[in-house]
Amino acid sequence: MAFRNRKGVWYGMLESVKKGNVVVIWDPVLPEAGEGKVFFYNTHKDRVIEYVEAIVVPKLRDLAGKELSDAKRKFGTRWEEMRVAYIPREEPVSAADMSNLLKEHIELDIDLTIHGDDIDMDDELDID
Repeated sequence: MAFRNRKGVWYGMLESVKKGNVVVIWDPVLPEAGEGKVFFYNTHKDRVIEYVEAIVVPKLRDLAGKELSDAKRKFGTRWEEMRVAYIPREEPVSAADMSNLLKEHIELDIDLTIHGDDIDMDDELDID
């Protein structure tokens, strides 16, 4: 996907029939997610969410032109405020501090299927 090939911030549209479309932002300052997962800033939820890559990538499309400039104007400032939490620091951060920071800013996005039935559960779990 195009977002992985960028050196800078990538803006895209996460298209979902059930939940509607939402602008998501990927930034290289975000930590690497677990295997098969990826972090995006979800502008609708104003949070960084860990998505299952195989599920989310087919639903993404690049923003360009007016759509991109509108998204940057509307969400760029808020993302700049949020991304400060992810910029590498000169001084070491303790594991406890990092855990608390992640709990404040990251939620998990899951997609469950049991016996062919989708379970919505709002497709997310909060980390406690």
